Amino acid sequence: MFCEKCGKEIDGNMLVCGYCGHSIPHSQLSQNALERMHQNQRSDESLEINHNAVIRGAGFVLMGLGGVCDLISMTMIGSGSVETFSTLLIVGSVLFGLGMLLAFAFH
Repeated sequence: MFCEKCGKEIDGNMLVCGYCGHSIPHSQLSQNALERMHQNQRSDESLEINHNAVIRGAGFVLMGLGGVCDLISMTMIGSGSVETFSTLLIVGSVLFGLGMLLAFAFH
């Protein structure tokens, strides 16, 4: 088989020309190459699903950290350390909000 673009002879099991990188048309692919292409597509879909799960998981962790910061700041009410209280409350709220965005924006 020969590449349509560069004209060099290529192996019939290849998905792209090893010389110029041109994609081999589906009609010219061998059965083995077609099977490999479908396996690669399934792998890509699986990786995308796993990637989204990792992002969602990180979102839940951030929500937890934000909640802990908020709880700690609430225990400081009346301690006289208004700056620490307000800083922890703001940090906790931001972490919780960012966590919600990550956890629920990716399905």
